Amino acid sequence: MTAGQREGKHRKSIKLLVKPSGSFNAHSFNHRCDLAARCAIEAVSNGFQWLSVEQIEKPARSQKDAQFARQIAIRIMAFDLQIEQRHIARMQGRQRTSIHFALQTVEERMEEPVFAVVYEGMAANAQAAYANKLERMAA
Repeated sequence: MTAGQREGKHRKSIKLLVKPSGSFNAHSFNHRCDLAARCAIEAVSNGFQWLSVEQIEKPARSQKDAQFARQIAIRIMAFDLQIEQRHIARMQGRQRTSIHFALQTVEERMEEPVFAVVYEGMAANAQAAYANKLERMAA
């Protein structure tokens, strides 16, 4: 296996592992993580309505608000939906240090009371959507 093949193996984008037409397996770790990531990004996109889901998933360097929205989604995935940072890094094709820095950035912003309230709302929406979709898909 060449170095390029190993890198390709470990670098996955945030694209879903489960195709929309495919079946959902509630016992599959990857399926649950994909669902949690989708719910987190959708909850954040509701808070950043001027951004599309695609812009949040892969923001351009010039889109600082989209980058911050992705950082918020990463924190929701890690802290509120309990996805390991290592797995988030794998799903997004990023290094674990990038994920850690994203979490630090949002954590610093959590000291602002207005932001903390908005964040809690997005996190609650993501958790509710995840529980609702997991229950519906598992049935």
